[in-house]
Amino acid sequence: MSVKTALMKAFGFRSSDDDEDDMPGYVSAAPVQRHTAGETPTDNQPGISQQPDCESSAGQIQNSPGEFKSMPLTEFPLAVFDGLIEVFNQAQPDFIQKCLGTEAQRQYLYEKMDASFKEYIGQLKMEAAQFAENKCSHMMKSYTDEFQQLRDKLAATERRLEDQKQQCMSATRQKRAMSSRVSDLEQQLESARAEKEQYALETKSLLNKLKVAKVREGSSDSDLDNLQYKAAAEEANRRVSELNAQAAANQIELEKLTVRLEALNNKLAESEERAAGLRLELEQSRKECSAARTGEREAVQKACNAEAELAALKRGNEVEKQDAAVQGCMFGDESKNIVMTTGSKPASGNDDCSNVKTVPQPSKPRRRKKPKHTISAIDETLDATEWLLPTPPDGVQKSVIVSDAEFGYHEPQREDPPRNDAQLSLFD
Repeated sequence: MSVKTALMKAFGFRSSDDDEDDMPGYVSAAPVQRHTAGETPTDNQPGISQQPDCESSAGQIQNSPGEFKSMPLTEFPLAVFDGLIEVFNQAQPDFIQKCLGTEAQRQYLYEKMDASFKEYIGQLKMEAAQFAENKCSHMMKSYTDEFQQLRDKLAATERRLEDQKQQCMSATRQKRAMSSRVSDLEQQLESARAEKEQYALETKSLLNKLKVAKVREGSSDSDLDNLQYKAAAEEANRRVSELNAQAAANQIELEKLTVRLEALNNKLAESEERAAGLRLELEQSRKECSAARTGEREAVQKACNAEAELAALKRGNEVEKQDAAVQGCMFGDESKNIVMTTGSKPASGNDDCSNVKTVPQPSKPRRRKKPKHTISAIDETLDATEWLLPTPPDGVQKSVIVSDAEFGYHEPQREDPPRNDAQLSLFD
């Protein structure tokens, strides 16, 4: 072998001894080849250490705590060890890489994690749950406030619309009253014009009579008639002037009422336009209110989902704590077994066997005792049937039924005769 080694070194080739010297951790490659993909790698494999891997993983998680906020709630994501496993597997030869199982390595690294790291993961889960709960409550409060604002806005719009309706109804009533007043004034004006024409005719007839009376100045009767005619003519002229003044006043009032009626028509048109705008605003407010109700229902649904996720997270945290406690117990038993096996093993001078650690035997599961069935007090009272009988009223003596397994005649229960010292007895 020495000649072959010298020749290979002379031609520039590396020998197998040099390879083994460069990689001293491969002395345990023989026992590693016996592991299959489903078995868990033991402590004798090179590159796998307990505390440094846990510290590096914890440091990596502390540098990026946001990655755990999106992880599943019920199980630990074992894929976080893929980078470490990949680095370790790349350092191994090809035939060792084919013998290693990624899932088994993940499980092994998870089992060897420190309890503080698991508590840190649980704390991250609790912080994520608290953050989600706070965010959900904040969103719920904001949706509630927005819904209340929209509800107040809708109520104010409805009040404005009701006031506008009242104003429109009042303007309509005023318009109807003005129309009736205008029609009455027009009728009065027509009647005044007719009276004016009639009085004008009477005045003409009186003037004609005066002319005739002047012709007949000789008689006293004609003088008296003339005086009467003059008085009637003056009264007619006065009445005509009054009617003319009343007609002028009615015309002025009619013009004022016409102007006011036009103003009321314009106001009514503006009120109708405002009412249409308020209807559109009311419809928009109703749509916003319905959208707010939909958002509130979605917020309530999100809150329910968040509560469900929080409950699942709490259950997962409890399961994680129980698993951590069980793993701590198993790790303590395993360390005790390792100490016992290493203490009882004799020392050997072989360097190849010094790096190989014994595989601790799994502890046998303890048998659980079956729980004894104990009869409770309520089970014992179920055999009695006295509770089925009705309760007698106060003052009535309850008859006790004596249960007897034997059949036959039974003497009825006799009541004691009343005893009173004041009553006389014939047999004493």
